Amino acid sequence: MIPAAGLCQHIECPVVTVPPARSARSVPTEAPAAPAGAGDSAADQDAAGPATGSQDTARPGTAGRDAGGRDAGGRDTATGGRTPRVRRRWVRAAVAAGIAVVVLAGAAGAFLAFGPVGIGAGPLVVGFVSAAGRVPGDGPAVIVIPAGSPRGVPAVIDAVSIKGSGKYGAPGVRRVAADASQSCVGIWWPAAGSGGFAGRCAPGGLLPLTGRLLPLRPGGARSAGIVIEVGPPGRSGCWSVSRVIVSYHVGGRHYTQTAAQSLSACTTD
Repeated sequence: MIPAAGLCQHIECPVVTVPPARSARSVPTEAPAAPAGAGDSAADQDAAGPATGSQDTARPGTAGRDAGGRDAGGRDTATGGRTPRVRRRWVRAAVAAGIAVVVLAGAAGAFLAFGPVGIGAGPLVVGFVSAAGRVPGDGPAVIVIPAGSPRGVPAVIDAVSIKGSGKYGAPGVRRVAADASQSCVGIWWPAAGSGGFAGRCAPGGLLPLTGRLLPLRPGGARSAGIVIEVGPPGRSGCWSVSRVIVSYHVGGRHYTQTAAQSLSACTTD
């Protein structure tokens, strides 16, 4: 009798290919997993670990949450510990605070615009004049600066003053007036006479300035030349004017307009 191990040495034996055994990981995942306790013990399931493709792996930061997204203390972890009701109250408080700020800002702006306090230079416009010349050492001279206010702005002039610059101070102010003709600006002398400022620039005379409105012009605007009569220079023989300061009010609001100038004069002596 031929032993089984040597049988295929004497006859042709069919070749049988046995497919390799698949590992547990290659088992299709479509097969439903048996619930715990149905055929496998809990110990067996714990030893097997989570099945491939399972979505039960806990995400970072979700430990300790219940099905409603709250932690052990009952706080809503999705809103940083605030419940939706607390968050809505916080949003309403923020909106109310923003509205209060807007209302206060509007009230402050209305007070500054229509209240009794004037801020800054206000609506009056004072022109810039650059001039240099010679003036008499024993008589007055005249400085003329244009000024005006927009239509519907009744600016009343309260006072006019000047400031000097450099080593020469400002001349002393003798009087101020308004020139309605506005035909001259700059430095003029002599102040009186047919050949001086009065005859050549203001033949119709001058108007009072302080405590009055500027002369009305066609269209509703108001303007005039601010006429400043000044005394002669001091011992230095020269004077200079770098600023003209006009104080005025519109209704109950008071303003100060400071206009830069470049005016200088020395005596003829």
